[in-house]
Amino acid sequence: MEENNRVTMYLPQGALSLIFWGLLMSFFDFRINGLDLIPDTIGVILVLRGLSRLKEVNRCFAAAISLYGILLPMSVFDDLSWPIFGSGFFAILVAFVFFVLDLVALYYLCSGIAGFAALSGLEDLSRTIMQRYTIYGVLVSLTYCLMFLLPSLAIAGMICGLVAYILVLSVIRTADNQLPQQ
Repeated sequence: MEENNRVTMYLPQGALSLIFWGLLMSFFDFRINGLDLIPDTIGVILVLRGLSRLKEVNRCFAAAISLYGILLPMSVFDDLSWPIFGSGFFAILVAFVFFVLDLVALYYLCSGIAGFAALSGLEDLSRTIMQRYTIYGVLVSLTYCLMFLLPSLAIAGMICGLVAYILVLSVIRTADNQLPQQ
């Protein structure tokens, strides 16, 4: 017990680190002749391993597990470049579903970390996590819309989204360093 009758809670050691590296691996897409050199599937598996260690800490992590569990088989098909999703409207629909699932899963992940940070007395960190997620979510959503409405502006949106994603990753890394772990 600490002062003010505050109970110290701990995150499982290494959980946020697994999530950080998994998200980083999932973000990059380097392909040679259709072969993904940094498979998103491995990144999603790392995120799931980290989240499985956190599911008892906050219910947001359990929700994120469910969503990343849905994203896992989609990542396998994407990594293998299997054309199961076809082309045209159906492919766009699948890409949109993947986009929404990924955005919502990241929201639950960030909400869980922010909630734990707030309970640990790190309110500034908690606020920063959600602010950066919000910036990322807005920029990526705008970019997705721009791809269809004004394709010439989509590149600028992608660059802004990349910067915002880096900011989200950096605050997850900061949380990994600042939050109590055991």
